[in-house]
Amino acid sequence: MKYAILLLIIFLIIIFFRFIGHIKKQSELKDKKNNVVDLEKDPESNEYRPKE
Repeated sequence: MKYAILLLIIFLIIIFFRFIGHIKKQSELKDKKNNVVDLEKDPESNEYRPKE
């Protein structure tokens, strides 16, 4: 019985840390999407510059 409880606790801890990691990853991905810069091509120099 002790081993079953120990395994259950370990299993719950692993699930908890995976859940926290998943939330952190989603937050970083959301922040990354917000930092996208729109570019436009300058016809004179053929360089890409941020839109104004």
